[in-house]
Amino acid sequence: MLNKSVPTARMESGTPPRVEDWGSYHDILDCAREAMGVRYVSLARHEPGTGLVEVVGMAGWRSQAFLRGLAVIRRRFPNFTVAGITFHSGVNEFSRMSYQQGYTVAAPVERLAAGIVHPLIVSIAFRLGGLRYGLVCPIKIDDQVCGAIVFHRNKLFTEQDLTSYDAFVHQGVLTWEDGRLAQVLLRQARSTSAAEPLPGDGTAKPGERPMQYADLAIYPRTRQVFRGIVELDLTPLEYDLVACFLRQPEKTLSKDDLTRQVWGGPNAVQTEAVDATVMHLRRKLELRGHARIIHPVRGQGYVLR
Repeated sequence: MLNKSVPTARMESGTPPRVEDWGSYHDILDCAREAMGVRYVSLARHEPGTGLVEVVGMAGWRSQAFLRGLAVIRRRFPNFTVAGITFHSGVNEFSRMSYQQGYTVAAPVERLAAGIVHPLIVSIAFRLGGLRYGLVCPIKIDDQVCGAIVFHRNKLFTEQDLTSYDAFVHQGVLTWEDGRLAQVLLRQARSTSAAEPLPGDGTAKPGERPMQYADLAIYPRTRQVFRGIVELDLTPLEYDLVACFLRQPEKTLSKDDLTRQVWGGPNAVQTEAVDATVMHLRRKLELRGHARIIHPVRGQGYVLR
């Protein structure tokens, strides 16, 4: 379900607050949650220049259901937090429609979260936290989608809901705290157009262009690897392995391919060692609840997708 009738919010120029002020919008989200009568409301910012989306706040997390679900999730993913979830706007069809095309979309949470968080997290959130359906309302400023407010409840959203939620978000952007939310979004959009950012500190390093697929990026000169904004601590062999996958995304690589390209020869290492290295790499890539990005292909090898 989708709707593209969201009017574009246009703000007067002024001195916007610091981007760090994103963290101060809990009151706004609490107000949105109460006004629309939903279980949870989250706020995400989108950097149009890079396509990165980051969840920066959530209302409703103090509920017993949410805290119970979060406790269960952290038994498997100890470092998982909702605020800080980072992904690329092209990670799935609903994300593309919302952040790249400006549609308001509504769907079951497992479809909205596909490729963003581990399916087990989605399952626990569904069973214990009541996260069943989501509605993503893009925030558009100067014809760019600079963020979104996401509403969650345990029943389906209707076409009428999409229209009313669109109107609420649009009016909210214009009025909340005299437009400070929109000003922060606008500042973020403009600041990211000047230089290619390095995930983690938001600044470019001369001569470095990342190899990137979805929210996975590596910087060959510095041999740094990021999943979203989180830098990963990989061994030299794990770095060579992930670089091999990034050079050939969505292509199934056999164990012989990996042995030849990463270890240097067809008989350089046993297949068990290849499997073990891939397993350790996948664990690191899936820390903090990130969705699986390297998949086994039965009888053939592995693929980055």
